[in-house]
This record gives sequence, structure tokens and C-alpha cells, in this order.
Amino acid sequence: MKYIILILLIWMVSFAHSNAQWQRLLSERTFSITANPLNPKTIYVGGKGRVLYRSYNAGKTWDTVVINFRDDRAIITNIYINSIDTTIMMIGGINLTTIIRSADGGKTWENSPEFGFPLTLSGESMIEDVNNPSVIYFAQLRGGIIYKSIDTGKTWKILTKSLPVNDVCSLVMLPNSNTIIGGADNGFLVKSIDGGSTWDLYRVVPFNSGGPEIPKIVFSTRNKLLGYAVVTYFYQDKVDNGGLYRTTNGGETWENIYLRDTSLWTIAIRRVGNEDELFVGGYTDDSTPIRTVPGNSVVRHSQNSGSTWDVMDNAVDWVDTIRRNVWMMKFVNTSPVYDRLYMATESGFFVFEMPVSVDEHEVQPSSDGIQISPNPVSTSLTVSGLDGVSEVKVVNSLGMEVLSQQVISHTSEFDVSGLASGMYVVQFRTPTGTTSKLIIVNH
Repeated sequence: MKYIILILLIWMVSFAHSNAQWQRLLSERTFSITANPLNPKTIYVGGKGRVLYRSYNAGKTWDTVVINFRDDRAIITNIYINSIDTTIMMIGGINLTTIIRSADGGKTWENSPEFGFPLTLSGESMIEDVNNPSVIYFAQLRGGIIYKSIDTGKTWKILTKSLPVNDVCSLVMLPNSNTIIGGADNGFLVKSIDGGSTWDLYRVVPFNSGGPEIPKIVFSTRNKLLGYAVVTYFYQDKVDNGGLYRTTNGGETWENIYLRDTSLWTIAIRRVGNEDELFVGGYTDDSTPIRTVPGNSVVRHSQNSGSTWDVMDNAVDWVDTIRRNVWMMKFVNTSPVYDRLYMATESGFFVFEMPVSVDEHEVQPSSDGIQISPNPVSTSLTVSGLDGVSEVKVVNSLGMEVLSQQVISHTSEFDVSGLASGMYVVQFRTPTGTTSKLIIVNH
């Protein structure tokens, strides 16, 4: 067993809360979330009826922006803010009919006039080119058409005229490349390695019937060929068409790693040492009491790249007892101490605060005299400098206690052989408060 010890000292702060819960920030139906790239405390949440919910303080207070007029049929599924000029914003969605653009930070909005038919953006399907922030792409669901703008959304042209799929419901672009991948219907994806000039077809789901869709694809920052895709299915007789899939070769082949019988819609990812921390959220059109297509209220977490999972379904204070679909999850960093995971659902908008994800090379010296050392032979941690410390606890990234030990000497040893790989917080209770240090355990 290998331990990478991160000595990030946080004085007088306790991350743990024994019954980890999501905090509800809005009780309305929500479908999308984005943060200002240059000021992450400013967040926008897409709602129903052409409504944007806006906060300048990471969700403490809100105001409401109606995009030109109210329309109860419309929902905002995609919110784009340019990474260089954050006054440029765009939204797309279901029953919005077009792409709507603002050039003044959301004060005024104009419809894009190029499209001759109503547009539908269902999954996360509007992205910025990783090589040029003036270039933007989006996928129109019906007909499988991908559009491209080279002037930050002022004008649009069709990038593809005849993709070998009927629908495209998500887009992702790999960092430092010209590779674009689109999640499609019937369990397929389309992939271009030349910025969209040519496209190849790959299968994700091994079944070809029942119309499973791929509404979100993400790739790991620790390995550019490692990616994850969530799959949604809609019909009871097509069970085993859903779940979470993984690729290790840039999207050419995929394997199911979790919940094949469950319909999923979104995934969030961040790096923790040599592992990916993952959250997935479920979706189903089935609102019957029997729930023959599972996915309603599904919220799951893994801190070791999908090897093991925590069930968080009942940790959410859902508003609606019927529709608890999770539309979008997104990590946003707003402080040196916490990462915030936002979750947009049809039963409220939520946040979960977690210890900041630090890279394994960001080791800082300790100034409090407490030292943590790995002991790979006995799969334990040796903690020294514990004078005045009465208790040591270890909690996982969800704030749940996994180990606790009373301190009886200057140096103590902790057996952590039973912990899964991932990030943990070691807490030291002293007469004056609690000191916390982050560690990453890698098997």
C-alpha cells in the first residue's frame, strides 16, 4: 500500500459533520449550473420558464433574471460564459427554440437568427474550444447537427451535415487537442480528432435497441485517455441499457463499471491524487409508484475512480416527492479550504462542501509540530508530536468518520489498511480547538 501524505494545515477548522447532508440553496426546479470563470462566487442556475437564478455570493442570496419573457414550457439546460470575456453569455435548452446571447453580462439578451427550426439542447452540449475561446460549439439534439461559431456566438455555421446518428445530446473537447466527442442516441458516440472536419462512430452501450442516450461525457485530468460516460434509458423492457461506462483509450472502447440497470444523466469529476473522485446523478421519465426504470433520486459518490461507491440518495433534502431527477453536477472552487459541488435537480438546487482537492505535489511544511508518516510495511500511519492532543479522528471527503482513536502518548499509530483509496481528513482535537490535515491514500 502506498500513502501520499499531504500536510495541508487548516487551523481551528473542522471539516467533519457526522450526518453529511446536501445544503439546499433553492427550492425551485433547476436544470443547469455554471460559474463565472474569473469570479467563481458568481453562479447562474437554469430554471423553468426562461428563468435564470443568479447569485454573486456562492448561493447565499439570489436574484432572478427572466430571459426576455416567461414561457412555462421552456427549461434552460445549458449556460455558457466565455472564459476570457465573461460579459459574453449564452443559453440553450428545451423549448427555447434558439440560442439566446448576451454581450453585457446578462443585462440584455438577443436571439440568434440563423436557425430555421426550433433547437433542442438536452444534455450538456454547448462547449468552448480548448484552444481558442472565441470558438464555440453546440449540438442540436434532433437530427444530430453540430454547430460552430468563430466569433463567440454572434454567428453560427453547420459543422456537420450528416452524422451517422439521429441525435447528439452532449459534447466534450479533450484538453490540448483537437478532439471533440459527442454523446449520441442508441448508445453511440461520435468522435473527431481534427476539430470537427471528419467524424468516426463508436459504440458505448453494447445493446442497440431502446434508444439509450449519452447526456454527459467527462475525461480525467490525470490521464487524457481515461474518460467516463453516463447513459440514460427510457423503457422498462430495455433494462441494463443504462449506467456508468469507462474508457481507457480515448473513447474507442468502453466498459460498464457501475449501475447498468439504472438510468443516469450527469457526472462530476475532480482529481484526488492518483484517483478520480466521481459523483453521478440519476434520471427517469418513469413517474409511476413502481419506478420500473430506476434513476429517480439516485446520487452516488466514489473517491477511487469508481471502484467503490457511497449511496447518498437519502442524504438529500428533496422538495418534490415525485420527480427527483438530477440534471447537472459541477465542482466549483471558491476558497483555499473548500471545493463546492453544485447539483441542479427537479427537486431543488443543492451544494455539498468538501475539503479542497489538492494535487499530490502540493506538500506544505507543518508548523504545529504534528507529523504524519506512512508505514507501508504495516499499512499504518504513524503520528507524532501529539502533546496536548486528546483524540485523533479520520473522516472521509463526505465528512463521515471512519476512524477514531484516543491519544495516550506522544506518538500514535493508526491502522488504515481498511480504507479505500481516496482523500481523508485527519483531525487532532486540542484544548484550544481542532487542527485538520489532508491525506491521500493510494493502494
